[in-house]
Amino acid sequence: SVLLGAVYLIVAANLGSSLFPFGNPQNLFLFSYYQISLPQFMWTTGTFVGLSLLLLLVSIQLIPKTPLEIALQEEPFEKKPALLNAGLFVLMILGIFSVLPISIAVLVVAAVVWFSNKRLFAKVDYRLLLTFLCFFLIVGNIQDQPLVTDHIRPYFQETHRAFLGSILLSQGISNVPAAILIAPFTDLEKAVLLGVNVGGLGTLIASLANLIGYKLLKQARPKEAGMFQKLFFIVNVVFLLLLGSIVYLLL
Repeated sequence: SVLLGAVYLIVAANLGSSLFPFGNPQNLFLFSYYQISLPQFMWTTGTFVGLSLLLLLVSIQLIPKTPLEIALQEEPFEKKPALLNAGLFVLMILGIFSVLPISIAVLVVAAVVWFSNKRLFAKVDYRLLLTFLCFFLIVGNIQDQPLVTDHIRPYFQETHRAFLGSILLSQGISNVPAAILIAPFTDLEKAVLLGVNVGGLGTLIASLANLIGYKLLKQARPKEAGMFQKLFFIVNVVFLLLLGSIVYLLL
């Protein structure tokens, strides 16, 4: 039940992050690239997230009902750090919505974190970031190959094909690089936006959330990593087929 619960948590993180432009990297990129208005963005993602929530509520009923044993640890609430982090969060949101220049927002946040708690930089998973950097390099190389791009562009000129193509590409190169690869070849931003978010389901490399969740699970329960992968695959395929089919029909 713990493994199944962990799988559903990862699925919920993937789907729940789809609602806002700053919820995940692919949303942030597409929101900026296509210059989508916030109401239009929320209208596109809102229905999808609502359907996802309904499916999750039904699915979690499959988790066996067993009592949880939680050891509570009392930790003092530190008001100043909490207010500081909240302020930095608001600053980044203002940068995302172009109220402030995003470059300035990033520099201010980085500088404040460096001087207030530089140990956080040591906790970053740089190997995981390097993995995604390699994906981006691959995408950049693909975009420079006319033989490849000439085949990509025609496929993404029809809504349903763009949606399915976004899902399929996400399975192999992850949904953030997929969004960056596809965007220059189509103006069907709704299909791409929904496709890369649905495409976060499926394989372990389909989204950054999947890889982070798997890494944490493997650290906590290394002997059960194999069983986790099986449950992850089954649940994700079911969610991918159900949500993908519904969204496909609604497009």
